[in-house]
Amino acid sequence: MTTPPAPKRSFVRDVLVNVLANLIAAAIIYLVAVAAGYVTPSAFAYVVIFALFLTSLVNLVIELLRSRVTERTQAINDLVGRVLAGISIIAMAVGIVLSLLDIEVSL
Repeated sequence: MTTPPAPKRSFVRDVLVNVLANLIAAAIIYLVAVAAGYVTPSAFAYVVIFALFLTSLVNLVIELLRSRVTERTQAINDLVGRVLAGISIIAMAVGIVLSLLDIEVSL
C-alpha cells in the first residue's frame, strides 16, 4: 500500500502540472498565431515549444506505464520532469522579457 503524498508536495506538484498545462496551451496558441501570420516565428520559441512537448510526451508515457516501471524509474522521471519544467518556465520568462524589451535573439 502506498502512502498518500504530503499536502505540501501534492500542492507543488499540482502547481507545476497547472503551469506546464498553461505553457503548452500558450505554445499551441503561438503556433496558430505563427501559422496565421500574426506573429513572426522565432527559433527560440520553437526550441522551447519542442522541449515542452517532449517533456510532456515522456512524462505521459511513463505515467501510462507506471505499473510496469520501477520506483526508481518513476523517481527519475519525476526529477527530470521537475527540472525540465523549471527550465521551460525560465525559458518562457526570458522569452517574454526579451519580447517586451524588443530584443531579438537568433539561434
